[in-house]
Amino acid sequence: LGFAPPRLESLIPGLHDNALASFLAYFVLYDFAAYWVHRAQHRFGWWWALHSLHHSQRRVTAWTDDRNHILDDLLVNLVLAVFAQFVGVQPDDFVLILIVGRLVESFSHVGIDIGFGRWGSRLLVAPRFHRLHHALADAGDPHIHDHNFAPVFPIWDVLFGTARFDAA
Repeated sequence: LGFAPPRLESLIPGLHDNALASFLAYFVLYDFAAYWVHRAQHRFGWWWALHSLHHSQRRVTAWTDDRNHILDDLLVNLVLAVFAQFVGVQPDDFVLILIVGRLVESFSHVGIDIGFGRWGSRLLVAPRFHRLHHALADAGDPHIHDHNFAPVFPIWDVLFGTARFDAA
């Protein structure tokens, strides 16, 4: 259509000459969007009906990250790809963002009790932080899975009041 959104490099001085800083800026934006998409998956009943398959396993493992309804995956990927295009992510950067993001997300689903300490766990999603998101709801805490949505950076959960750092 001839529309090209402005790239961050043209809006933020210094990013044009620093590939790592540019990648990190786009990665943070992508993670921010993915946080809101994940919240939407839990918020809207029709989307939860698809996403709940991801939460159906009794034991979280690295493979849990890939247990998704095909329509859920399609919708998530479509929203994030459109967002990436809107903010000016180039295709080769998008592929790298997906690879790094998926590796961190897969690690956050491993079935081991690992945290990164008081401060590290607030910088990067640890399995202990995300495991609480997959905890089974009960009468005492029926919405326990409505916390810890962040795919990579827990700062989004902290900023928007959805963080819980107590162990699952």
